[in-house]
Amino acid sequence: MFAQKKETSKKKFFHVTSRQMSWLQKKKQYQLLGNVVINDSQKRFILKTDQATAYYLKKSSSIYLIETQKDFLFTILQENLAITCDTFQVWKEEKKLACLHNVQGKSPLYAFAGDSLYYFPTDKKIILQRADTKPVVIEYNNEPLTPKIDFRVLADRVVFLQAENKLHLEGKVEVVNLLNSDYFSAGVVDLFFNEKNSVKSIHAQDHFTFHQDDQIATADMATYILDQKKLVLSGNVYAKKGDAFQFSSQSAIIFIDGASWHVQTNHSGTLKFDINDLDVN
Repeated sequence: MFAQKKETSKKKFFHVTSRQMSWLQKKKQYQLLGNVVINDSQKRFILKTDQATAYYLKKSSSIYLIETQKDFLFTILQENLAITCDTFQVWKEEKKLACLHNVQGKSPLYAFAGDSLYYFPTDKKIILQRADTKPVVIEYNNEPLTPKIDFRVLADRVVFLQAENKLHLEGKVEVVNLLNSDYFSAGVVDLFFNEKNSVKSIHAQDHFTFHQDDQIATADMATYILDQKKLVLSGNVYAKKGDAFQFSSQSAIIFIDGASWHVQTNHSGTLKFDINDLDVN
């Protein structure tokens, strides 16, 4: 029997405490039991569980990982972000933490689901990746004190860059405004946040397409500035409203006022419209 005492192992990357710790010679692993806590001195994250295992990946090496598949609570403290998954791993050498399969996360600002998550505390970076059959899903609330969800995001790969206050999205990205059903898609999208963690601007490239009712705009690149309700388009710009209006140019600015669009451009382009659909005073 092992004594009911707290065992502590201090490492540069993280600290581990548990009520019991035993070495399993045949399996070449440590068994941690009872009030297992893994955290770091800078208070960036904390993991709490009742059981975990420490593996040595190579003989005569300090390279190892700690893994738990039991009920646990993992929180990224800087984001107030709680994460659950099937398997949780702490990698000492790579200085990373991994959540594998059925990943779900929730904070006051957003919630997400994906297949795998990798957190790099030193780089202040979180990488979230899709499963084979399901994309990453993020639901974002632009006003933390209200229960509504403003945006839903779908992507193959998501990178949270905490130091830059930016969310980077890749691969079949779709962003849906749940307040009015507007949505856009692109191959690569960056969401930039202000000091209050609200979205201030969105930059998209690689086949950008924006839909609002029967209005559609496409371009190679686009930037949307939320407080100005301004959509800046560049490269093979095309916009239309049903069969009534079509516009093409190399660049344009669209001011979005509810369901109305006001288009400006300094470049030559092509304009087509059906006179029967125009309002004449």
